[in-house]
Amino acid sequence: MKKKIKEGLNNWRLDAISRGIVKQSQSCFIRVHTVNAGDYTKAQLAVWATGEPDLKQWDQSL
Repeated sequence: MKKKIKEGLNNWRLDAISRGIVKQSQSCFIRVHTVNAGDYTKAQLAVWATGEPDLKQWDQSL
């Protein structure tokens, strides 16, 4: 029973971390395309913040 509870907590932590990474990448995309949009050309925005983040890379950088 304790093992199942511990596994459940570990899975919950991983899920929370994953959700955090997704939210962080979404926040960056929105910020770049709204607040900082005047700082970049449309071509730069299309390449730099595509809306399809590499979540593994985000995970490693955070």
